[in-house]
This record gives sequence, structure tokens and C-alpha cells, in this order.
Amino acid sequence: MKKAKLTLGLVLSLVSVVGLTACNEATYSDGVVLTYKDASGNKVSYTAEELFGDYQRTSGVASTDFDHIQEVLIRKYYESPSRASVLKALKLDAENDVLDVKKTAETNASNNKTSYQEEFEKLLDSAGAENVDELFQIKLYQREKDKFTTDYESELQIEYMRDGKNAAGENMFPYSAEYGRGSDGYLKDQMPYTVSHILVKVAGATNGDHTSAKITETESGKLGNVVMLMANASKKAKRDNFGKIAYDESEDPTSAAKWGLLSVMDRDQADDFVQEFRFGVYAYDAIYNKINQNVATNSYAQKEIPVPDGSEDKYKVIENIRYGSNATYTDPSTAQTADEIAAGLQPGEHYVNNFFKSEDYSNIGVIPFGAAVALASEKYAKKPSLDFKVNDDNETYLPRNILFNKYFNNHRVAVIVPTRIPADDALDGKVTKLSDNTELSGVNYSKANELKLLKGVKDDDYAALDGFAKDTSSLLTVKDANGTNVNCLTTEKGQIVLAVRAGASGNYEGIHFIVIDRSALDEYVTVNADGSYSRVEGVDPAAYPTSDLNTKTDTTSLSQYYTIHVPTDVEFPTYEKGEEGKSGKTTYVNPYESHNKETYKGFADELKGKISSYNSNKDTFIFQSLMSDGSVTFAENAQAKQVKSLVLSWIRSKRNSNAIKGRENFDESWATYIEYLTQQDQARALKDDGSQKLVSETCALGYGDANSKNKTGEWAVGGACYAK
Repeated sequence: MKKAKLTLGLVLSLVSVVGLTACNEATYSDGVVLTYKDASGNKVSYTAEELFGDYQRTSGVASTDFDHIQEVLIRKYYESPSRASVLKALKLDAENDVLDVKKTAETNASNNKTSYQEEFEKLLDSAGAENVDELFQIKLYQREKDKFTTDYESELQIEYMRDGKNAAGENMFPYSAEYGRGSDGYLKDQMPYTVSHILVKVAGATNGDHTSAKITETESGKLGNVVMLMANASKKAKRDNFGKIAYDESEDPTSAAKWGLLSVMDRDQADDFVQEFRFGVYAYDAIYNKINQNVATNSYAQKEIPVPDGSEDKYKVIENIRYGSNATYTDPSTAQTADEIAAGLQPGEHYVNNFFKSEDYSNIGVIPFGAAVALASEKYAKKPSLDFKVNDDNETYLPRNILFNKYFNNHRVAVIVPTRIPADDALDGKVTKLSDNTELSGVNYSKANELKLLKGVKDDDYAALDGFAKDTSSLLTVKDANGTNVNCLTTEKGQIVLAVRAGASGNYEGIHFIVIDRSALDEYVTVNADGSYSRVEGVDPAAYPTSDLNTKTDTTSLSQYYTIHVPTDVEFPTYEKGEEGKSGKTTYVNPYESHNKETYKGFADELKGKISSYNSNKDTFIFQSLMSDGSVTFAENAQAKQVKSLVLSWIRSKRNSNAIKGRENFDESWATYIEYLTQQDQARALKDDGSQKLVSETCALGYGDANSKNKTGEWAVGGACYAK
């Protein structure tokens, strides 16, 4: 039964295209062209007239004919005697749908002071119906179509689509010379990331202004305080977790209600995320995995992340971002390079390309914690009350704006480190004052040492805070201005907090603090007793299902993490939790104990929708499978052979076209982002003479002093604080 439903879904799309392709090239006879057989052995055959007759009669309206063919096939499916009870229920639903339309007409007539008939005619027109009988048929077909779609996308099939393997362990979407490109399943092809964030809006700061954007006193205080909360600067006995801070502080109400958790960021839905967000996550994760992963021992392939090709100063999409000098992946549907052929690789084997060709580009930005401390202080957030105007009240020179522009107004993803800045960033009464041209431990402030000074020097008070307690040197190596290793700000689970200025004007314009709850590159992750996360290295995937790791620890594979079940389902992944017995594992569906059953269901349904719709070629793969096992057959006559040839040609073309389109979209998006960063870096760059558009911290320290009043010193014409 299931196969019959699947087959119909394919036939209705494929025959439509065949009709379009062949209508002017051949006249089909009344002979059988295609036969399909359901799970019970029942056969249904279609003649050329049944499949293409209507198209041949009305070839000028192709889209209408496609819809008509689809309707004919689905209606015929439900008219089968074996489905009489199903059709009866669908008709009852359709009758109720018609009654709802009539009730709406009555309501509209009452509200608009018009007649029932007038309002009902409007509703008929909007539905494309001439009368009640046609309206009923339209509603019935919609019910049939919805039922048809729901039935063939069972939970089991969705799991197969997710993992790329069917019950027999065979590739769900295999490559074939006849049918073209294959697919590795949702997890590998779509690379889902689970991310959470905290948004601090800076609505007044112009998005394209890289050096002189302006924030309010409230925004300044909020920005600084959120960073201090994440670090537990108030030294609470029990540190607030990232989710709690997001719930209380984030200005994205939708994700805040879910403790900062965002929708899964996969390749198809990545456009729902601003480019700084999605590419910032990719950039960080690539560097992280470059340090920690070895493709030679863990060949879990991940495809199609956009990357810059530094050798050609262009950008392309690579096939795999795992690393290893001799690592390869297999995709028989793409051509090999000359180097790969010369190296003796088998047909379809390819080298793994590095994510970054240039180590220089792979640098992630660095934000000193001291900058956040300063922004949170009233001294810098509030505009001083003065009896004179500084630089004619040019707000670019307000202390909060100086610090915001230098450290947070950056569209390159950054980490936060426990260092001080060349400014007054007092914490616990400690004050450091340094001007930009001061020697800092023997390092002169120059273009060559700009990055070192932007990081500042490590502060023991900051480093002792909970947020900097985790040793992150194995994840990223970051040094302060003196060359001392410093840790990055992490959550209570040990996740590095990423910060980026992102978004166009609107709801998401601001500073995003991001954590990767689950990377697409982490095949196994363990949740420790204290709630922290650990990657699981060196696990043999073949032994994983029966190992203690699976049954006795809260460890999830990617497949388990992205379960489509809820904790009350018997299929939900569990482990033996000591004397407590079986306990549900930590997954995307149940990230926080505070969520209720309905929340779990919402997450599971979201995943089902993403997985079931991710593969735009899905129907062609099902058709390929059904052809292989004999459920769908073409007749041996000339017309049928021609139809089959056209079908296979169309499938290959469709798969190839979709793959190229996906690559081009990623390529263009990545290139646009890199170009934007290049423009930003040029605008913010320190020139050879030591000048730059970014205003010096010296001006933040001296705002309101005698020099700023008298326009002397750094505030004189040509000085660092002189308003150009």
C-alpha cells in the first residue's frame, strides 16, 4: 500500500513533464505506457490518452494541465474499491469544508450589510468554483491531496531520509548512471546546526556605518551587562546559564521564549539567518574542526559549505570540511581533476579541500571583556552634563560610541577574552588608563601591532570569572598583547560564545551572542553530569549502537540528536541512568527540562517538516527505487520506451540543475559576505601614518576634560580627537 502511494506521487509529477517535453514530438496511441503495482499486488495501468490526452488538447496552458494530471491520478487512486471507506471520510470532511464557507458568507453578509448570495458568490470566485458542486469537488480534491501526501511521508520514511539509509542499510538516495546524482540524506547534505543566541538591539546604529555608528545610553548599558552576566561578573554562587540569560535579556522575543534556541540552521533554511550569523558559525566551526578533527580516522563527509579560494581570489563551494592530508570522499556523479586522476584515485573519488586556503583569513575577531565592562558603566554609557559642547556635539565622540565602534561594531565573528582595553574599564575598583600611543609592555602602537593592542592585556580578575574558567586552548588559540594565552568566554556547558554585529534595519539589527548547541560536524556528543558538553573522539561508528557509550551515557549521535520523536514515545533515545533506570537523552527536541510536552512536539514536528521537504529531488529517488524493485514498469512498445527515455533524461537534468543552483546560491552568498567584510576592514584599517576613521579610546578617556573644552592637545586641529 505504501509503495502505491509513493508511486502516485512520482507519476503525477513525472508524467506532467513528459507530456510537456513530448507533446509536439509524438502522437501517442491508446496503448498502455506505464503500469504500477501496489503492495497488495494490485495493478493500475495508464494509456497515453489517460496521461497526456488533456495536455495534447490544451497545450497552450501547461501549468493548468500539470495540475489536472495530478488531480486525475490522485482521484483515481481514491476511487479504488479498496479505499472506499477512506474516500467516504474524505467526502464528509469536504462537506464540512463547504459548510464552513457558507458560514463565512453569512458572517460577511452580516458584517458588510450585504446579502448572503453576494458574499457567497465572492467566496466561490476566490476558490475558483462556479457553484456549490464545484466547490465541493475542489475541497474534496484538497483533502485527497493532503491525505495522499501525509500517508506516504510516514515517520519511518522520514527517518530514512534523515540518515540517508533505509532499513536494509542501503543508500536511500543512491547515485545511478541512469538517474544521475545521489544524496547522502538530510544530516550530511543539509548540515543542520542547532544554535542559540541572545540579541541586544542597536536600532539607532546605521548598519553600513563601520566607524561612527551611534548607540543609546540604554543600549550601551544593556550590551555591557549581558556580557558581564554571561561571565558571572557579579560572582553569583550559582551562575545563570545561557538559556536563562537569553530568556531574561534577549530582544528576540521568539527565541527568548525558547531560552535562546533558534530553528535548526540547515543549508536550505540558512537564508533565514543573516549572513554574519550563518557564515560566522561556519567560519568558527571550520577552524575548530581543523584543530580537532582527522578525516583519515573519521570520514563522516559533510558537503557544500561555501569557502573562499584564496589562490584565485574567488570563492567556491567545496565538498568536505573535515581535514586530513590524504582524505578523500566519493561522489561518482562529478568529474575528477587531473591531479586526482594522476594520483590514482578511483572514478568518483576526490580530494578533501581545506576550508580556508589562507591562514590569515581564518583569524576570528577578538573582543576584550574590558570593553563590555566599560560600556556597562554609567561613566561611559551616559552623556556627561557639560557647560560646553565637545566637537559641536558630534555624538561619534561620546565614550559609549567610541568603544562600541571599535570593539562591537564588527561584522566579523569574534570571541570575548579576559583582557583590558586602553581605557578606564574598572571592575572591583581597579582602573587602567592607557592612551593609544602608549607603549604597552614594549609594544608600540603601530599598524603592525594593531591587532595585539585591540586584544589588550590579560587581567587576573577577569580571568578568574566563571565565564573564563574553561581552558579553551584546545578549541582556539588566542593570545593577549603580551603573547599570553587567554581563554575565551564560554557558557556553563563549555560552549564558546561568539559575538557578531549582524542584521539589516529591523528586528534583528544588533549584536548577536551565539552558541553552537550542536555542530553538523560533531558525530557524537556526551552531556556530562554537570551539564557541560564533550565531544566524543575515536568512536567506531560500527560498534556504536551496542556499546556502553550508547546505552549507559547521555551520548547522542547526530541521528539520535535530531530524533523526530518526543520523550513519551517508545522510539525516543534513552540510556540507563544508574538507579533511576531509563532516562531520555538530551536532544534537539528536549533541550531544557522546563519545556512541556507541547513544546517537545513542536520541535519534533519542525524537524519532520525540514527533513521531509529538504530533497527537491525526493520523488525521483523514490521512482528510481520502485523501478528497481519492479513496482513501476514501462511497456515495451515504442511510445512507452520514448516516454521512459524522456523521464530518465528529465530526472538527470533536474538533479543536476538543482545541485548547480544550490552551489551557485551558496557561492554568491559567501562571496557577498567576504566582499562586505573587505569593505568594512578597509574602512576601519589603521593607516601607515597611524590615523584611522575609528576614534581613539584617548577621546573616550578625555571627553569633557579641559583639552576637549579648549580644543587643545588631542582635541586640537589634526589631533586624534579632532572632529574632521
